[in-house]
Amino acid sequence: MSLNERLFVIVPLVATISNIFLLLAVCGVKKDRLIRAFIGQLCVFMAWSLGSLFMRLQIPPGPEFWYMLSITGIFLVPFAIDNFVYCYTNANSLFTRGALLVSWMIIAVLNLQNVFIVDPKIVYYGMECRFEYGISPWLGVPVLLAVLTLLHAGSMVVKKCRSGEMMLSDFTPMFVGVGVMFAGTLSAMLPQMVSLPVDTFSCTINAVCLYFALYKKRVVKLRGFVSGAPVYAAALLCTSLFLFSEHSRIEELYNILFHEYPEYEVFAISIALVLATLVVYQLFRFLLDQLIMKNTEEKEQNLRNFSAAVNKILQLDELLGLYYDFLRENFPLLTARVFLRAPSGNYEMQGSTEMSIASCDVLEAGHPLISWLEETGRATTYEQFCRTKQYRALWESEKKRLEELKVCMFIPIISDQKLVAITVFSASEKDKTGKSFAHGGLMMLESAAVVFAIALNNASLYDQLK
Repeated sequence: MSLNERLFVIVPLVATISNIFLLLAVCGVKKDRLIRAFIGQLCVFMAWSLGSLFMRLQIPPGPEFWYMLSITGIFLVPFAIDNFVYCYTNANSLFTRGALLVSWMIIAVLNLQNVFIVDPKIVYYGMECRFEYGISPWLGVPVLLAVLTLLHAGSMVVKKCRSGEMMLSDFTPMFVGVGVMFAGTLSAMLPQMVSLPVDTFSCTINAVCLYFALYKKRVVKLRGFVSGAPVYAAALLCTSLFLFSEHSRIEELYNILFHEYPEYEVFAISIALVLATLVVYQLFRFLLDQLIMKNTEEKEQNLRNFSAAVNKILQLDELLGLYYDFLRENFPLLTARVFLRAPSGNYEMQGSTEMSIASCDVLEAGHPLISWLEETGRATTYEQFCRTKQYRALWESEKKRLEELKVCMFIPIISDQKLVAITVFSASEKDKTGKSFAHGGLMMLESAAVVFAIALNNASLYDQLK
């Protein structure tokens, strides 16, 4: 097998295993429509890469079958991207989405009849085999539909950014992944690149970028990467690739060392593969634990301790004290102010993690920030809030006050679908870039907010009973 043929096997194999790795990583996540859209996109990518791999290996039922699977996956990629963006932005263009789905299903069926790509076949040049095909003028139809589909996806992104509900940076991983994928697919058509499998490699990069977009949206955690199944799949990939590339040398070594037992060769190599996979698996787990899970377990234990402590307390002052201590311990570079809802409907500042700060600020019930947090119900950065119409509704004095406080994050505390408190974070000179919210810090804060909301509700019920 030539180097070119090996590349056309190894790269699709890496792409397939990578997509399986990501699929296993999200299996433990609660399945909402966004996760299902991501899984659907991974399935499309796997059809693309797996069909390409098995077509090159000429595995039964034959190259024609695997070609059809691969090309169908390619044709469904634009709709899969549009569907992911639709779910990612919580858009409401149901009719357009349905029309695109029907259109792409028709395109996929027509493609099975070789309407767009004609006379696909495997041609042998000496010891090397290549896949060749012709292009029909009708190929312009799915190309045009792909452009319209991506424009529709782009319009949903623009709409969300203009409304202030999301920022352009929320879509950066998506833009990078889709850009790399289409650049790789188009470059594969160039004569200089026809001998390199850049298309399947680029679809893998896109899948990883989409996973990172989900991580930024706090839908998935990086912990999924270090769970058993994905890591074992990666370890099996590495050992399988090594066996595939070096099998002739491994056979030679076995014949030298154990030439008296040729009948056990397959069995011995299989056992060696299993043992090597287990060793690589343990190595990967160790490295990923050090890179991704470093300090995470300690933070999770702190969160569990906080949850256990506040659930035993019904006095408001003690609850606030525990909350301040938790924030000081886990976010020492930030200053937090806590505002509680008063009977008047205003949100009065109860205290801060900095003892020197006076508790005198008040957010009135009609304050635009309150309206925004009630509407979104999720953590909001100051930069995100600045892009909203609610921010534009602030008085200049209110904007100046937020700037003076160096506000960087708002954490709503919601109980029974009501905003009962707000934690306002201010950045320090040592953390101007908000590094405290990286590596799961924001997820930890939101989890603590949920725990604190339950404790506040219990304390309120206790006061009513007294």
